[in-house]
Formats: sequence, structure tokens, C-alpha cells
Amino acid sequence: MPFQLKPVVSVIMPCHNGGQYIKFAIESIQAQTLSDWELLVIQNNSTDNSSEIVQSLRDKDARIQELDCQTPGAAAARNVGIAAARGRFIAFLDCDDQWLPNKLQEQIHLLEQESAAFSWASYEVMDAAGQTMRIQRCHTQTSYIDLLYKRKVIGCLTAIYDTHQFGKVMMPAIRMRQDYGLFLKLLRTAEQKGLRAIGLDQCVARYRVHAESMSHNKMRAAYFQWRLYRDIEKLPLMSSLAAMGRYFMHGIRDRA
Repeated sequence: MPFQLKPVVSVIMPCHNGGQYIKFAIESIQAQTLSDWELLVIQNNSTDNSSEIVQSLRDKDARIQELDCQTPGAAAARNVGIAAARGRFIAFLDCDDQWLPNKLQEQIHLLEQESAAFSWASYEVMDAAGQTMRIQRCHTQTSYIDLLYKRKVIGCLTAIYDTHQFGKVMMPAIRMRQDYGLFLKLLRTAEQKGLRAIGLDQCVARYRVHAESMSHNKMRAAYFQWRLYRDIEKLPLMSSLAAMGRYFMHGIRDRA
């Protein structure tokens, strides 16, 4: 399909020294059966060869753009991408993860079929070498409370929301867990406005776990999880403690 002035989907990809994996991530977008997309790669103070890799791919594919963000952190970088996005639907893929070829087609079809505003899906968890470790299955129905207390989860690499129904919704300004904060905001808004949110219980992406990934540092992740409860969601102390308890239980279950 020829490149459209206003693509259906804008894919947001923050990059900080992602040269090891970014080519595979971008090629997984180029392999999509739904080809009407734009990719916004936001360079976030990279010092490796990731920009050169993106430029070489961009020279052959006009759907790829590269933006710059000097403010450290994935939240700031993703928000630069969201602000610049021209597509109706906003989707996310980190530079070390991958999509399966039918990802966009299946989820956009679901959103249109169900007149939904927000969607997520199941995904594979792989190690640094790309070997599948497990399948993270999603629930087709998730509420704000379910997500808040970690009874259900949403993988950022599968999330898509409709700007025609939500407008452009930015991620909270926090160094980690900003995607979680966005999904809480989307679910809360959907419930307030009567918008539909629906999951696709089908593996459409591959999430990479490796030593350099932000989520690999469990103590740091827990700190920002607490900050999100207290500073972003403004939960009372006891509610925050209860939510943190569920967070730690969820982590123990995943490791088991």
C-alpha cells in the first residue's frame, strides 16, 4: 500500500542506545500485513549506532521518521512521538521488542468491529537471544481497578488507542511505569465516558527480557511503581500499600 499523508496507525518507538536490536524491531513493523502506518523513532540521548541504523532503513522506507528528545526517559520520548503522530490509532513498540506480522491488522479489525477505543493483546516473552520463555496471556476484559491492583496486566508492546475517541493522551512524566500510568488513565477515562476497551487473546508480539532492559531492575521498578500510586494516581496510603502488595505477589508468581 502506498504511503498515506495521514496513516491509519502511528507507531511510537523510543530509543536509547538500541543499536543491538532496533533493526529487528523495525523490520517486524515493516512485515505487518496492515501497511498503512508511520513509525516515529524518538532518539533519546543515544551514543551508539542506532541512529545510523534507523537512517539506513528510513532512506528506503518513507514511512519511517526519526525525532529527537533531549529529556531523559521513555515517557518524555514517547510523548514527543505522540505529539507528532498523525495516525488515528497510537501504538507502541520498544526498540528491543518485536511484532508478529498480523499484529496491527488483527487489533485494528477488533477495534473497528467492536467500536472500541482501546485494545491490548497476548504476547510472548523471550530472552536476549530471542528464545521464547513463556506466553503472557491477556484478559479480554480489564477494568481500572483490575489493572490498578495487578489482577490483570497489559503489555505496552500490544497497546493501541483511538485518538478519535480519546484525543491524544500523553504518558505521565515518570521515569518508569509511565506506560502503566497511561493505561490506567485510558481505562479510567473509558469507564467515565462509556467507551469500550477490549483485549485480544492472541499472541501478536514478542517482549525481550535482557540485562539492559529498564524492567530488569526490580528494586528500581518497585520504587517507581510506588511513586505512580502516590504521585500520579494520588491513592491514599492504605490503598497504595494494598496495591503494592498485589504488585509484589504478581512478581513472585511470574518468577515461579
